[in-house]
Amino acid sequence: MQELFAAIGKLTEIQQKRLKKYYFEGLKLREIAEADGVTHERVEHSLRVL
Repeated sequence: MQELFAAIGKLTEIQQKRLKKYYFEGLKLREIAEADGVTHERVEHSLRVL
């Protein structure tokens, strides 16, 4: 579990925020994109590079 938290801690703040919204809050990519004012593709890319 410590490894997971260490890995998450290495992400940018925006990646951490999107990761939380997607995996823990269950938001869809489009919902995150709307909230962040970016495209769905941008959100998808920031999560894919994880």
